[in-house]
Amino acid sequence: MRANANLLAAWAGALGCGALAVLLRWLHADIVLGPVRLGWPVFVAIAVVAVAASPLLSERHWIRTLGAIATSLVLAFGGLVGLALVLSGAVPAIQSREVPSPEPGRYRVVVRESRDWIDPRYELSVEGGTVLPLSWRVGCVNGDYLELADLRWRSATELEVVVEGAKTHAAIVSIEPGTGRVVGAVPRQLRSC
Repeated sequence: MRANANLLAAWAGALGCGALAVLLRWLHADIVLGPVRLGWPVFVAIAVVAVAASPLLSERHWIRTLGAIATSLVLAFGGLVGLALVLSGAVPAIQSREVPSPEPGRYRVVVRESRDWIDPRYELSVEGGTVLPLSWRVGCVNGDYLELADLRWRSATELEVVVEGAKTHAAIVSIEPGTGRVVGAVPRQLRSC
């Protein structure tokens, strides 16, 4: 009977992770825990592993065997995806700059820098503004074509991003005042990645 309770708890956890993944996808947001950004795919992966591993909690031997096989396949697939990312030259983005909003404590723009083999990539996001530490993607600047020259708040609801290439462009991004969520279309200069 205890195995059934554990099995139900594993399925409830998987359902909770799945629901959180759907919510984050619907909000177009990530959860930020210190330097780590957790997007909806992370919670989908946790839910899949929990569902695949849940038969390991069963009292029946053949169900545990199927659970071990399923868990091994899921983890092997995850390992192959991770190996492909490492071999492709993908490097995790590291926070390199932070610009607080004009209203202190509300939200901030964070620039995370990574490499695409040789050239830098700058990922811009607005973080904070809610009870959960959420993050909304502003855009990305690819160092192959453009360089991130300046980043500043024009007001509590407008962010100005200056990029340089053949010409200098100032992209204006509108921010929702209550949450920090990006409103409207992202300018073309911030879609180069």
